[in-house]
Amino acid sequence: MIQDRSEELASFYARHFGRVAENSQSHPNGRRSDLSDEEVLSLVRGARNAAKFEALWAGDDAGYPSHSEADQALVSLLAFYTQDQGQLDSLYRRSGLCGQKWINRSDYRQRTIEKALSNLT
Repeated sequence: MIQDRSEELASFYARHFGRVAENSQSHPNGRRSDLSDEEVLSLVRGARNAAKFEALWAGDDAGYPSHSEADQALVSLLAFYTQDQGQLDSLYRRSGLCGQKWINRSDYRQRTIEKALSNLT
């Protein structure tokens, strides 16, 4: 298991570069994103599975047994590039898949994000 060393890295960065990384954001799960939303989207759009991402991002859930499984697939693709729960939520809300279930059910949002993060290798 990889241990979270965010604080140590921030301290190292500040010591050697004299300031904290400007894009660094801290969110409730303790993960930071050093990438903006646009940088995350750029990375995922440049990946080998970009076509799958673009279809999901546009709201196409074809090929998935349920809309919930399409939701999980999209969040999992994004989670490869950011483990920041707040950023995953805000990115998903911009997608064509985002619907009332995501907006109204915090338990569903949390469970989907946590499953995506727990499946990272």
